[in-house]
Amino acid sequence: MHCGELGARGLRGLLIASRSLPANAFDAAGELSGWVGELTFTGLVGLTDPAREEAKVAIAHCLQAGIAVKMITGHHLHTATAIAAELGFTGNTLTGAELDRMDANQLAAAIDAISVFARGTPFNKVKIARAAKQRPRGGNDG
Repeated sequence: MHCGELGARGLRGLLIASRSLPANAFDAAGELSGWVGELTFTGLVGLTDPAREEAKVAIAHCLQAGIAVKMITGHHLHTATAIAAELGFTGNTLTGAELDRMDANQLAAAIDAISVFARGTPFNKVKIARAAKQRPRGGNDG
């Protein structure tokens, strides 16, 4: 199994690797990036953090009331899509990188069709909120 398969199941992938180091050469308070090379793969773990039942119910009530709900997460695309499906989202998924390539007008025109934003950043959240405010009327006003 690989990280993409874990993500498709709504799991977070954690890769485990190791490297032997001379104890006298390692300074935990120093710059650690030089020690990242020459790692030996040890394993891959899938971690689950299931959505709360209350969240599922709240989202369902919002959707039934006609309120547009967006999920913005730092999760990988596959993980975000799987979690969103579990929560009842049915719209498209967009990554933060794809969002960065869109101008405000493009996003405003597409915002109603997008339910999930994966690998989102704080800057993406501001852009999404602004796009939701300026989107063309006639779509979902929630």
